[in-house]
Amino acid sequence: MSIEMIALFWYGHAGHAQRAGLDDTASVLRRIVPVFLVPVFVYPLKVSVASFFPLTSSGQLLPTMRSG
Repeated sequence: MSIEMIALFWYGHAGHAQRAGLDDTASVLRRIVPVFLVPVFVYPLKVSVASFFPLTSSGQLLPTMRSG
């Protein structure tokens, strides 16, 4: 997911939350913290899974390098 897609989604979500009256500090923190924490946990999980398959398949399932 690109930064632009995340920003577009966040902008729409923030507008909805403001119209619904969910723009207090606690609600904003509950929405923004996962945006920053998910990449911190997802990327290492991706790396772990990518390194697991070559080990269990005797190198037959090698990860491919993709940009983006």
